[in-house]
Amino acid sequence: MSPGYQDRLKDDLEVESKPPPWLRNKIAACAVCHDLELKTFRHQPIDPASLVRSAEAKACLGCMTILEALTKFHVDMTSLKLEQPPQDALLVTGDLSGSLGACQVKMGELILGIYASSGKPRPIPNLSPATEVSGHTGSDATMARILDWMGECTGAHCDSEQFPSNTDMPLPHRILDISFGTSNNDSPVRLVEGFDRRGTYACLSHCWGSTPLIQTVKANYEQHKAGIGFDRLPKTFQDAIEVARALGIFYLWIDSLCIIQDDTDDWMKEAALMASIYKNGRVTIAASNAKGSTDGCFMDTSDYLCKELSVTDADNKQYYARARRWIEHGEHGAWPLMQRGWVLQERLLSPRFLHFGHAEVVWECRETMKCECSRCRIFEHVLSQGSRELWARKWRELVADYATLSLTFAKDVFPALSGAAKEFQRHRGGPRYVAGLWEDSLVEDLLWYIRSDVPKLLPARPTEWRSPTWSWAVVCRSSFSLSCPPYLFYWDTGYLELIELEHTYVTVEETSVTPSGLDPMGQIKTAHIVLKGPVLDAKLGPPSGGRFNYQDLRIVGYTAANDEQGEQMHPQFLRDYCIDAAGRGLVTTGTLLTCLKMASDPIQHNMMYYLVLRWVDGATQAFERIGFMELTEASRCAHLEREMTVKIVQT
Repeated sequence: MSPGYQDRLKDDLEVESKPPPWLRNKIAACAVCHDLELKTFRHQPIDPASLVRSAEAKACLGCMTILEALTKFHVDMTSLKLEQPPQDALLVTGDLSGSLGACQVKMGELILGIYASSGKPRPIPNLSPATEVSGHTGSDATMARILDWMGECTGAHCDSEQFPSNTDMPLPHRILDISFGTSNNDSPVRLVEGFDRRGTYACLSHCWGSTPLIQTVKANYEQHKAGIGFDRLPKTFQDAIEVARALGIFYLWIDSLCIIQDDTDDWMKEAALMASIYKNGRVTIAASNAKGSTDGCFMDTSDYLCKELSVTDADNKQYYARARRWIEHGEHGAWPLMQRGWVLQERLLSPRFLHFGHAEVVWECRETMKCECSRCRIFEHVLSQGSRELWARKWRELVADYATLSLTFAKDVFPALSGAAKEFQRHRGGPRYVAGLWEDSLVEDLLWYIRSDVPKLLPARPTEWRSPTWSWAVVCRSSFSLSCPPYLFYWDTGYLELIELEHTYVTVEETSVTPSGLDPMGQIKTAHIVLKGPVLDAKLGPPSGGRFNYQDLRIVGYTAANDEQGEQMHPQFLRDYCIDAAGRGLVTTGTLLTCLKMASDPIQHNMMYYLVLRWVDGATQAFERIGFMELTEASRCAHLEREMTVKIVQT
């Protein structure tokens, strides 16, 4: 970390929390709301009493608009004070999502957006109009909007590489035929075999939930081929069928019904085909806000309809605006479906992904993102083109996100990402996949770590083996962030950019991965890698005591007395798991460890990155990974390094 980092950060935060000079010095700016010109600073607190006085005196149109909006949503302003607890304070900010022309008013759990009213005088010049949501995501108006998006997408996005499903595609091995009858209430669906057949189909992405779910098993396979009554299907499946039919699509793929769930061979075979199943579908219907199959896709969103605002100034001139509950447009992380590990590749591979959320429907395709309220950010799809280095970076960012998601079965950690891996392999030119890493960028990929201020709160090493210790998958489903150095911070924009390593010190001698099934990127039976490079010996120091009870690494053979600087070295040991927990992952004080030097930091050239390894078998020089080490001024112990070939194995 560069000198003065904390001081510079503190200064930046203090500056950011105040209005900029041009706004503070503006003669006409309201002292209470600053005329709502808040794009350059965040969450300005407002004294409720001052706001009421300003609005009642008709001194400021901005204050009048805020008060009118809060009143429309039944906020009692007389009970508010400036000294409210932070979670209940009245805050006003610009639209930080990147969209222009919106004002956000936040008070406790209530968050409102204020927008212009089309064709009418605006109280705040910078406001832009808001598109109304339908009030129900299963309404005719919503379906008409989705059809417009679909028509625009299939008409404009004709690239066969990005959108192969614009034409009829090979059907999956099994699929639901939903074309029977005209009434959703009485028409059955049939499970049909799609071998050697082509057509247009949709997929469903959903949470199974805790309620028992209808599934295809060996015993009912023939029965499901004969027909499944509509009323036997859970609400989420019924809603998905309604959406598909509205789009003119009469085949639907649902995992629980199209894979024989009690046939391990069938499951592994179909899991290996996930990439083609989602990629070849015309659209994936996502029950994003549903926690289970009984919740359905559709939601009543009438709470997010706009309310008209009207204010009159001192000259008796009338102005108009609209307000509604704020609709977040981040990565939809709060939606239950977005917490599932499997859904990451479903979303990535689908040419079109249709979210049914809590407040509106959101459309994603390879080219754009749209929503009912028309305020989504423009985004770059992960599978857009790029250089080899960019694809390597994209993969590391992808698995960092994936590592935080939940899987019902830990053994699915590789199958749930297999389809995405196949797509990345194709874009990267075919490098070998090595248990979640890539052979052509293996050194960089190995530099993942978990940063935690309280090592004892890290999860224990999993009791059920699912991955070799050198793969990030061994810590998948961690509540801690998975990172990969190095990052460069730009002070003028506040942007973090991953930059390339300049110097690496190891060579990859061998990689070996044996899958346990048909999918080369699925579950793993055995795996190891062999690396050659300089190593340092280290020992785990005694607990420091106190609240956090840290244990440092101590470089064997290094003493401050023999150092020109006369100072101790303090390696930063970043554990992969809680090494204090009883079991096979326990590492005791004084344990001899081997630190393999991997690369230098491209900014601080004397900072080195190491893998921290523990001996498993001295005769074969076999090791397991237990952590990651950053060592500043590493040249001070360069004389203690020795060249070594290490084999990192599964344990």
